[in-house]
Amino acid sequence: TTMAASTLEKQSKVVGLKKEVRIAACACIVDAFPHEFVWKKWMEDTGGEVVIPTQRSGGGNSTSSSITIQVSGELYVHAKHPEKIKSSWLRSKTIEKTYRPNWNDVRIVRAVLELTSEALKDESTTHILFCTESCIPITSLKDAAVMLLTGSCGNGDAGSTVDKGEETEKRGSVDRNIECEVNWDRSFVDFYGRDSHRCTRFDEQNCWDVLAQSVPPDAIHKALPGWCLVSRKHAQAVLDLPSQLGDGAPDLWPAFNNVWAPEEVYFPTALALLGYLPGNDVVSKTVTHSKWNERARNQKDRAHPLEYDDSFNEHLVQNVRKEGCLFLRKMKRPLDIRIWERAALGKEISEADVNADQDRDQTLSKKTTTG
Repeated sequence: TTMAASTLEKQSKVVGLKKEVRIAACACIVDAFPHEFVWKKWMEDTGGEVVIPTQRSGGGNSTSSSITIQVSGELYVHAKHPEKIKSSWLRSKTIEKTYRPNWNDVRIVRAVLELTSEALKDESTTHILFCTESCIPITSLKDAAVMLLTGSCGNGDAGSTVDKGEETEKRGSVDRNIECEVNWDRSFVDFYGRDSHRCTRFDEQNCWDVLAQSVPPDAIHKALPGWCLVSRKHAQAVLDLPSQLGDGAPDLWPAFNNVWAPEEVYFPTALALLGYLPGNDVVSKTVTHSKWNERARNQKDRAHPLEYDDSFNEHLVQNVRKEGCLFLRKMKRPLDIRIWERAALGKEISEADVNADQDRDQTLSKKTTTG
């Protein structure tokens, strides 16, 4: 038995215990969730079984194999005003605890930690996505799972694959026939430190200087966007961080009370304190596409991502997918499910259906305005 085959055998034993990928989308909302039907469709109809070819090399030889993964998703919601939620389905996904955070509030960190704790109670949860009500998936659950496990396997970027009978339409570059190295512990956090060119004077004053008395400077990092995706291993480690710092150690979150956009700083800093960041298992890239108006006059205006409600189509999704992103924000208005299916999944729908939906939406909009 070669060293490579021995390594593969050991890896197969580990993978054999992890035949399911379950992505927990943890959303912080106020009380509205405009893309409820998109997320419901994504979880109920785009998962299932997928086979990933694997390859291990060593000692001059390589050994090929494959693993079969069952892919699923779940939604966990923290609402500022849960009592105002009207949808019974959304209420069923909403956790009991609410911290009622404001914008730019450390209570958002507490909400995210609470969501993480709830998601990890499900032993099948393998990855956690942090998101808001304005975020939507732009690929299937199955292709998202392949990308998360293999990284940028294939042509360098992630993509989505849509099966149409015997034909396969590729909407990116995830190729399930390319042999890949599977990593169950990989997280995606687009982080930077104080020495990075991305760190602004505003960052220094409102993030690094605020934490200087509580956290070692080299450990302070920021993620932009802050809505990252982490593996179960890293999520659990962040929850366990106070105990890792020693008996009687206080919670870390109070130190972020006066940090600007604390949710963008907490998780990368916690991962750095734990020794995971920087590291091979934390990829410095985002799987959630967001852009900001860097020409805005003040920091508050620059803090709001650009909105894509009027430009969402197949072309936008294809460009974002080529960046390696699996999710998109910011989409504020409800998105017709068929338009989403066509753009994100490649499902064919007629122009007549689209025009009818647009006419209906305009009619409803007029009724709302005049009423």
